[in-house]
Amino acid sequence: MDRIIPNLTAVHSKTYADPNVGWRSGAKKIVILFGDDIPHDPAFQTGVDPGRDAEVGTADDLYFDEVVSGLRTHGITVLALYWAWISSPGST
Repeated sequence: MDRIIPNLTAVHSKTYADPNVGWRSGAKKIVILFGDDIPHDPAFQTGVDPGRDAEVGTADDLYFDEVVSGLRTHGITVLALYWAWISSPGST
């Protein structure tokens, strides 16, 4: 069973949604998102990122396309790298 890891919550809240986090003037804004699989998102049939309140089905749930679109709107480039480990029978 895969537990929900709120990757989108972290990316959303620590890039442009939190006014206490800033970028140096003139900086090239790049976020590199590493994951062990694609994000939790209904579009990928992988669940939902519950957002800051950690409750699925509430108004602050996050969706990958919306988060990436918001980042792009704020001039932030996103590089998303996902690698799913698939073990063979008998391996650990």
